[in-house]
Amino acid sequence: MYKGIKTNAHTLIPEIVEVDFEVRKSEWTEGDWIYITKGAVTGYESANVRELVGDYSKRSVFSTWIANAGTLNEYHRLEIPMSEIIKYLEDQKLIETKREYGYIKEVVWG
Repeated sequence: MYKGIKTNAHTLIPEIVEVDFEVRKSEWTEGDWIYITKGAVTGYESANVRELVGDYSKRSVFSTWIANAGTLNEYHRLEIPMSEIIKYLEDQKLIETKREYGYIKEVVWG
């Protein structure tokens, strides 16, 4: 399992939650999309995986994917650390990463 941060829409208290993903072709657009299969707020959280990860090596190591921005008193906010998405993609052997001093310098798609 992977971790995400869910902020409660009513209390605004964040909590660490378990999430899981699946990469598959989109029915409506081209390319592979990443979907949250466990821990989703609405069930529609998804993103084009190559666009999401594309320039990750140039971003802060603390960057997140805002899978759901949330709506006060209605929908929880869900953030997924990009490191968790990278870990999932590596575990699924969809990417390889080249690191320097522990930091990702390049993402190579399989």
